[in-house]
Amino acid sequence: MTFLVDTGLSTTYISKEVLDAFGITMVDLVNDYINVKINSRATRVMMSRAHFKDVNVIRMSYFNVNDINAYIHSSKEIFHMHFFNQEYDINQINHDLRKENVELKRYEKKE
Repeated sequence: MTFLVDTGLSTTYISKEVLDAFGITMVDLVNDYINVKINSRATRVMMSRAHFKDVNVIRMSYFNVNDINAYIHSSKEIFHMHFFNQEYDINQINHDLRKENVELKRYEKKE
């Protein structure tokens, strides 16, 4: 699974393929959002739109709220993410997602 990071986006989008893989269903596929946890961190997501339906896009506020830092080492073609006290290479995150070790679960927000 690959995520595109958009620093100006107000919404995180998850593809239908990924939602289906994790058994997450949405009532209104166009206008509905759901609360999920990505790597144990809460965020609000919508299903990816028609013009980018196969792309997962993560919004900048997910990084801000969860105190996540991202580093790009362009000469080595490495994208690195730091989650609190844990560090993950993007290849490791993709590998873990294929093994379903990284959590993507729907949860109900408490009022």
